[in-house]
Amino acid sequence: MSTYRRPPVKRKKRKKYQLQNPKRFLGFLIVLAVLIAALILLIRSCASSSQQEGENGNQTAGQESSNTSQQAGTSSSTGEIARQTVGWTSGLVNMTQGVNTQQQEEEETVAKIYTVVIDPGCGGTDSGNPGMGDTVEKTINLQVALKLQAMLEAKYPDVQVVMTRSDDSTLDTDQRVSIINTSNGDLAISLHCDYFAGSSERRGVTTYYRQSDGTEQTTGTEESGTEVKLSVSQMSQQIAQTLQTRAAEALETEDRGIAAESYDILIETNVPTVLMEMAYLTDTEDYNKITSESYQQSLAEAMADGIYQELQALYPNRAQEAAGQTAGEESSQSDSSVDHSSVNDSQGGADSVSEESSENSR
Repeated sequence: MSTYRRPPVKRKKRKKYQLQNPKRFLGFLIVLAVLIAALILLIRSCASSSQQEGENGNQTAGQESSNTSQQAGTSSSTGEIARQTVGWTSGLVNMTQGVNTQQQEEEETVAKIYTVVIDPGCGGTDSGNPGMGDTVEKTINLQVALKLQAMLEAKYPDVQVVMTRSDDSTLDTDQRVSIINTSNGDLAISLHCDYFAGSSERRGVTTYYRQSDGTEQTTGTEESGTEVKLSVSQMSQQIAQTLQTRAAEALETEDRGIAAESYDILIETNVPTVLMEMAYLTDTEDYNKITSESYQQSLAEAMADGIYQELQALYPNRAQEAAGQTAGEESSQSDSSVDHSSVNDSQGGADSVSEESSENSR
């Protein structure tokens, strides 16, 4: 039997791997290296940025904390300043209120030792004399009278002022005399304006006082131990002279002097009374002055000073009597306060003794 043998297969030897294009491979490696380097740089950049943000955040937090603490400190200092300011303000307010209260108390404790009656002439249906303009006599009389009242009350708190009218009301002479006589006044003045149709150049102030009828009784006053007796008409004349001079100077007009008259407002009153014709409404210069706010104010102040001067001269003992009465009241109040304090002291001593005895008993 014949045997068949397969002929051996010839195997090809594998060739070792060889780069077909080494340059291309080298380029690939270079590109890969560049990409890796770029990736590393990118990672580092991100890490650095994150770290910087963290540091910035910490710094910001620190700054915010610092600012917060500064704001807190500022806020606390501001609050402290505000509290101090409030305290100072409250103190000043209390001090001011105390001063005002003290001033009010002092003003309230001033006794009204004089009484002055002011009578604005005309009024209501009686317009009085016409003027060179739209303002009639009754209006001028009231304007000056109200200013005189305000001036007396402001400068001389010991003077009580009584007005026969304070508005445009109608009063006859009897009503005016009744108000003056029931006021228990020390001095009265009736204010008017004059009129002269025959000439527009007559100007100035004229004051009338009570004409004596020879039957008046004298009023006794004492000054420096010497008794001085004046009748009501003599007192009226003295007042008229003082007010006349002051009024003419304040209005810068002609001084026409004083004169005795028997007007009802002068002779039927039991108070030394004068009647003043402040200006001639037929004279342009006089009219312009007596209707001027500034001249009215000057006139009111001059008359207030003159009235107070005469009150002190005619009633020299009034202020001393009031001062003595006030001193007596203060002394009485002081004694009363001393008695109260002594009672309180005795009570306090008794309380302390009782407390000591109670402690000993314990």
